[in-house]
Amino acid sequence: MKLPQILIILSTTMICTSYALADWVTVNAAYQCNKENNTFSLHATTDSSNPDLPGTIAIARGFISLIDGEQVIECIINKTKIKTKIQRTAPSSSGFCGAMGYIHIFTFSINGNLILREPNEYKFNSSCTSKDNPMLFSIEVKANNKIPEAKLCRGVWTWENGYTNIHCEKEEIR
Repeated sequence: MKLPQILIILSTTMICTSYALADWVTVNAAYQCNKENNTFSLHATTDSSNPDLPGTIAIARGFISLIDGEQVIECIINKTKIKTKIQRTAPSSSGFCGAMGYIHIFTFSINGNLILREPNEYKFNSSCTSKDNPMLFSIEVKANNKIPEAKLCRGVWTWENGYTNIHCEKEEIR
């Protein structure tokens, strides 16, 4: 076989068998009502095409993953009532930020007091609009005192590093 024929066969084989795999990530959240530790937790989770990257965040043991659609989650610890109305929109091939999915918190209250007050706080673990602005990715409520305490954490998420530039704020709920 001559060299030009070999090159034609080789290039045809490469063209016909080559394909591309795109990286992907889906966002979600998981929660836990832990009466032993007197805590309620809502944490970001992500699934991706490369589970070895720090940007992939697995569901922690004992946590429950959100289901697709809208749901109301209630947790009563001691005399503290935590209630959230939250929606997970599954990944889709169309729509604004559709490829990753979307988490929206409609309300989050402790004993009837809303703790999310700004419109940008309602997006949870959803970063498609800005890679540099910290987003809400964790809410922890401690209900072991007479006055419950909420801790909200924000950070910047990337594939390579997971959440960085993390800033948490604590607030007593009276």
